[in-house]
Amino acid sequence: MQKQALWTVLVVGLVLLSLWNLSFMVGQGSATKDLFDPVFDAYELIQERFYRPQEIDRTQLLQGSLRGMLEQLHDPYSNYLSPDEYERFNRALEGEFPGVGIHIGIRNDRLTIVSPIKDGPAERAGARAGDVILLIDDKDTEGMSLDEAVSLLRGPKGTQVTLQVLHRDGTGERLIIERDIIHVPTVETRLMEDGKVGYLRLFTFNENAGQDVKNALVQFAESSVEGIILDLRDNGGGLLNGAIAVASQFVDNGAIVTTTGPGNGAHTYPSEGNLWKNLPVAVLINGASASASEIVAGALQDAAMGVLVGQQSFGKGVVQTLFSLGDGSYLKLTTSEYLTPLGRHVQGEGLTPDLPVADALALADQVSALLAEMKPSLYTKEARALLDALLAQLVAVLEQAQDDAPQAEDAAAALRSQFQDGRPTLLEASEGALSDPLDELDGLLAQLQDALSQSAIRIALDWLLAHQGQLCPCQAPAIP
Repeated sequence: MQKQALWTVLVVGLVLLSLWNLSFMVGQGSATKDLFDPVFDAYELIQERFYRPQEIDRTQLLQGSLRGMLEQLHDPYSNYLSPDEYERFNRALEGEFPGVGIHIGIRNDRLTIVSPIKDGPAERAGARAGDVILLIDDKDTEGMSLDEAVSLLRGPKGTQVTLQVLHRDGTGERLIIERDIIHVPTVETRLMEDGKVGYLRLFTFNENAGQDVKNALVQFAESSVEGIILDLRDNGGGLLNGAIAVASQFVDNGAIVTTTGPGNGAHTYPSEGNLWKNLPVAVLINGASASASEIVAGALQDAAMGVLVGQQSFGKGVVQTLFSLGDGSYLKLTTSEYLTPLGRHVQGEGLTPDLPVADALALADQVSALLAEMKPSLYTKEARALLDALLAQLVAVLEQAQDDAPQAEDAAAALRSQFQDGRPTLLEASEGALSDPLDELDGLLAQLQDALSQSAIRIALDWLLAHQGQLCPCQAPAIP
């Protein structure tokens, strides 16, 4: 490993000197000069002695060595962006890029489709929320980072990518998807509870996030809402200035976030101010709420301008800075850690919700996995058909839960009733082997039904209605 690291340093130094004429050793002292002395020898050896000189591509040498150097940092957020990768990265922040149209995340250590973009190429090809992506163009996704997966999924419009997915009902499918230009909405809004509550879902923190949230709040003010739900679930973040602009719409003064790093020391970013009444805000978070989402959620929580509802957030409390390398490529480097206004660390810890809610989707995944495990133990067609019917009903529950539909609780109740009616058939068909798994399944179905009856949306609405007519700062008393 040390030899590999040294090789990385030598090659990158050489290529930088040879291709871009960067005299970075000048003035760096003898220690740095001595470290890079072998660079010229290594380059000459490659040029003169590599047995297939026609295959030497100096640009690829540079890019590969830069990637290798960054890998030695063991930081999943620092990486090298080639000119093409930077262009795609930049377009994604602008809300438009060529790709397949899915939000992805890591769930239970597996690359998972969080949700397909409505009417996007992936949805048209049959991708569903909760699908586990097993292969991308025959490349195994086990252990794959999100950055690598995104790089494989994106590509020029009109090109194809093949995904092997495992649906939640246990069936597999090979999806051939033609890439297209994806338009990612920044916000989604609607009125709830007869216009008393404004619901605002923020999908990403791009350059337009602050203005789009401001426009949504204008609409809410015109509708005279008395409380706001800010939905940051499955929002993996984006731009730091986008987070500050969004948080400033809810925190009218004081600090939003503090960053600390070797480059600029400690720097506190204050609120940009706003003109809104401090209506109570319920912020929805889950395990995929990360980075800029945690900046916003932490600022509101510390300022007592709202409460957090849901599950522990992801815990990405570091900031990346883009550095141009002069040829159109960029270094995306983690340069600082951020702290909430009260000095709380987020990195590796996440934010704890004021009003915790069970993760219904995680419970549903456990139910799905248990049902799939049972199938080989069933010896009759009737029992296997019953199991397939339970999986189909579970998919219906998940689709409604994904959309926060109030019917999800009723669908979960119907699923448990269907299971209890068919339990004797399953037990008999397994010759008693499934006695313990069936008990476990009954318990999971009960938890799932209870979780859907106390969903994040329902808890948030109850809290907001309990604070109707009040302004923040506000705390999180028990819901009556």
